[in-house]
Formats: sequence, structure tokens, C-alpha cells
Amino acid sequence: MDSILIYGNQIEMMETMRCLFAGESYEVLEADTPEGLHRLMSEKTPHLLIMGLGGKGEEGAGIVREVRKNSKIPIVMLTEHNDEIKKIEALEAGADDCLAYQDCSPLELLARAKSRLRRYTRMASAAGEKEEIYRVNDLMIDDARKRVFVKEREVRLTPIEYEIVKLLVREKGKVFSIRQIYEAIWHMKPIGADNTIAVHIHHIREKIEENPKEPQYIKAVWGTGYKAG
Repeated sequence: MDSILIYGNQIEMMETMRCLFAGESYEVLEADTPEGLHRLMSEKTPHLLIMGLGGKGEEGAGIVREVRKNSKIPIVMLTEHNDEIKKIEALEAGADDCLAYQDCSPLELLARAKSRLRRYTRMASAAGEKEEIYRVNDLMIDDARKRVFVKEREVRLTPIEYEIVKLLVREKGKVFSIRQIYEAIWHMKPIGADNTIAVHIHHIREKIEENPKEPQYIKAVWGTGYKAG
């Protein structure tokens, strides 16, 4: 059974999410302090983390960074309002998705959570599959093991970052529009896709490029989108 860890301390929201995911037969874990969150992360190894509203202590983006030091599980961040700055902060910290809770229906949240879980499950069960290697210049993707190397240096990417890089490198030279990247990775119609993709590309370049301002692996095609090589 897949488990979902919900972090927050707003009673109504926590109750809504508890009923939503338990009704779909997920194991629901809950934490309302950073200490409780980190304890459950180490004890239970959940498959998805939803960062809810009103968590005590650290800021949400700070907690995401701490989680990302030791875990690659998908993280969905909920903000109180449709705050672009908060969303960008969350994505830059390592969140895979960020939604305004008040503007997001329970069904949309459920759909996005399921999408993240499916992708994470596929990645986690990759052992034993046929080896597939993708390359562009000195960047190599070992898709069977879900590992990325630049000049033999391993680069640690979040699940979403990995899928974006693989999409571009697997079809190196092909230009993907922002809409195409969003639909391929999120399997949904683009919602605020421009900023979402731009933030992830920026974060990827910081990890794989020697000089992110002069990228050698992931390049922008002005007015069109992005390509590898």
C-alpha cells in the first residue's frame, strides 16, 4: 500500500486530505511539527509528501530543502493563496509541484498526487529492467538505475528534474515547447507552465552545467522552448 505523509496543522485541511486519500486506500501519515515530519520520514519511508498549510516552526521551503538532503520522494506543496513567489521558492527548494489550496479542488489534488506516485513507483521499480543509456556531450543518463552523470560526476536530481532531463536528452536536438514538456511530465493541461518549467530548468542547470549562464547540455530556443545539445 502506498503511503502519503501530510504535513500541516490546519484541522479542516488535514481532515479533508485524510478523508480524500484514505478513501482511495492510501495509508495516511500525519505530522504537524518539523520534528514529527523528519521522524516519520525516517521510520515509515512514505511514497509522497504533501506540505500543507500552517506547519509549525520552519518555513515550508526550508523543510523541503531538509527533506531533499536525504530523500527523492515526490513533494507537493500547498500555499494559502496563489502566491507566485511562494511557488517559485518551493520549486527551487526541490518541490515537484506547488498548488494554491484555496484554488485547488480535492479531485485535482488527488489527480496530481496519483500522477506523482505513479512516476515515483516506476522509478523505484526500475531494477532488473533493460539497461538504457542516453547521452549528450559529457552528460549521461543511466535510465535503468535512474542515475545522471556529468564527466563521471554523479548529479542528484529530483524525480521531476530527472524526467525533464531524460525527455530532452533522449530526443537530443529536438526542440520541445513548454507546453509539450509540461504535458509529458505532468500529464495534465499546462497551468502556469512557463514559470514552472523555467524554475525546474534553472535548478537543473545549476546542478549539471559548469556555467549555468552558458549552458552546454540544456539550451533554450528563443520563443520556442528547450532542447538538449
